[in-house]
Amino acid sequence: MKISIWMASIPLICASAATSNVLADCSTEELAKAQSLFLARDYYHGNIILNECAEKGNAVAQFALARSYEKGEGVGKDTKLAITWYTKAAEQNLIDAQFNLANLYSSGGDLQPDIAKAIFWFEKAASQGDASAAYNLGHLYQTAKKDEKLTLFWWEKAAKMGHKKAAQKLKTRGDNPREQNKEDSKQDNSSLAQPSDKKFKPRTFKDPLPSPPPGFKWFLCEEMHTSLLLPSSWFFKKELHGDTTAYFISKEKIEAGGEFRTGLTVNFLRNFSKNHKGEMPVSYARRFIEALKKEGKEVKSWSALAGKGISYGTQVIMKLNSSDPYRIHTFAAGNDWTDSLYLFTFEAPEADWLNEVSTARVFIDSLALDDEL
Repeated sequence: MKISIWMASIPLICASAATSNVLADCSTEELAKAQSLFLARDYYHGNIILNECAEKGNAVAQFALARSYEKGEGVGKDTKLAITWYTKAAEQNLIDAQFNLANLYSSGGDLQPDIAKAIFWFEKAASQGDASAAYNLGHLYQTAKKDEKLTLFWWEKAAKMGHKKAAQKLKTRGDNPREQNKEDSKQDNSSLAQPSDKKFKPRTFKDPLPSPPPGFKWFLCEEMHTSLLLPSSWFFKKELHGDTTAYFISKEKIEAGGEFRTGLTVNFLRNFSKNHKGEMPVSYARRFIEALKKEGKEVKSWSALAGKGISYGTQVIMKLNSSDPYRIHTFAAGNDWTDSLYLFTFEAPEADWLNEVSTARVFIDSLALDDEL
């Protein structure tokens, strides 16, 4: 089964540093056990663990428990309780909780819709770089608020973040805005981007690849059972060292030793505990990120369930070999079931960060991992 990498982490423009506490008072082993119970369809016992962790203030558990109440998995379907737990997680800046909460408020479920609250939480998610949230904002301003200016404002933001449907909407409106207004007026909130499509839709390794966006191309990474979207003008390099596969994707031509100024480094490590004195991948992922946070100025940090594993991440500003500060966005995803570890690091000079991060989102957002590896 494939898991979208952005299901396994928080996007590049994401939550505040407060999210570093999303796993507070709840061990990784507890969350991993709950995840394994859900994979075995034992929702009842999985929810017991989630409820205990959620009561302690764990944002990831609060989000997962809210989904259980929203979907009726192992508990009675209860929209009010789903909203309660989504809200607790959303207030800790968990972007998936903000998105799902906004969708509940926009549709209402078995309650009355609350468009004002939907807009509030979509804006929270969109401000952290969530393209689907920005698209949904445009749709709500078009259908519920009848505000053409804000409709175009949010669709333009979504399109710049790589949202294809938003780009299509803008193109159609440009070609024939009067006809598009007629068509939009017939739509309701059912055309909003939904959490099930956005966050949890699997893509298998052998699925046909969609056409790349302008300026990008696909590159097959057989060792990781995935494909990467690369900017056409960027450079790619692969290295193999025993059980470790490394990919380097950089704006500049990679120098001897793998050095570059702006780019993404991906490390895929198999047989991890065997090669690291018995330490399990999830434990190392957490320790690795905690150590990185101490090396620079922490901007934000997060944690999330990642398929059968757990992902930790941070964004820091630090000086590397040069005197110029760099912003480094790193997340580590450990899978104890397969004894594998993924390390992703995107870095760019701090002065160039805002210009480079939009490009990075396109090719990172396309990445899917095989959680059977």
